[in-house]
Amino acid sequence: MRRFDLKKCLLLFMVGTVFNLANVYAQSKDTDSGFAFQEFSKLGQLYRRLPVQLDISIRNQGTPLNTAEDTMHTSMQLYYDKHGFFMSAEGMEEILNDSLMVLVNHPAKQIVIYPNRQQLSQQMEKTIALFSVDSSKITMEKRYISQWRDLENDVRRILLRSREKISGTDFSKETISIDYSASSYQYLSFSQTKEQLLPVDAAVYASKGTDPTYAGRLLARSTQEGNLYFLVKELTTTYKFEKIVYDIKKAPVLQQDRIVKNADGNYEATKGFEEYNVSQEF
Repeated sequence: MRRFDLKKCLLLFMVGTVFNLANVYAQSKDTDSGFAFQEFSKLGQLYRRLPVQLDISIRNQGTPLNTAEDTMHTSMQLYYDKHGFFMSAEGMEEILNDSLMVLVNHPAKQIVIYPNRQQLSQQMEKTIALFSVDSSKITMEKRYISQWRDLENDVRRILLRSREKISGTDFSKETISIDYSASSYQYLSFSQTKEQLLPVDAAVYASKGTDPTYAGRLLARSTQEGNLYFLVKELTTTYKFEKIVYDIKKAPVLQQDRIVKNADGNYEATKGFEEYNVSQEF
């Protein structure tokens, strides 16, 4: 079985509507606020508190819609403690302890076992990176223009727009929006939008020129070899935190719930998973 990479599967981007700041926010704050960067760095510390379980829904949408990933919607469950990690999405599971990594593909009824050569803390950092950015204040101030707003019901929103724009347009290359509890610093949602310049042919440029979906997103560049045509594709991923729990005693699924070592010293599927094919990659 090909090793299933949940991170790559879930790091799909989709288009989101750019926030109308004058209408959405309850009160106005200055841009380039150092306060927003300080708040963001505090948010990143929340998931160092263990154990923690996160139930997250992930929704993609694209502008314009032209690939399957533009409308992807899935759910992901994460669990961390000092000695274990569990992640589940799309019928796949990744279960780690200090010595083994177990990957379960339920639709294919396959289990693959690897030696775990990565520290659990490193795995935690990689997964948190799905819904975070470098929180170094100096790095963030160089990369982003920031804004923050207090909404209703203890909700605070941080908006980060990259200073770098798509050449020849007003589109920021990246926009990040975070909603969280102003009192507990608990994530409510994290949205990341990226703009990409994609080449298209002359026929697409001509046929889509009057389509409102493509308004402002089609570009023509003149070169010595002739005209080149491009589409500004907006891709966004939104993570909604459905549940964050700390007072839990164990992971939703442990390795012994899927595999057991037999008398020969090899691993086999546990009761209830006898139909699963088990392979050891060591």
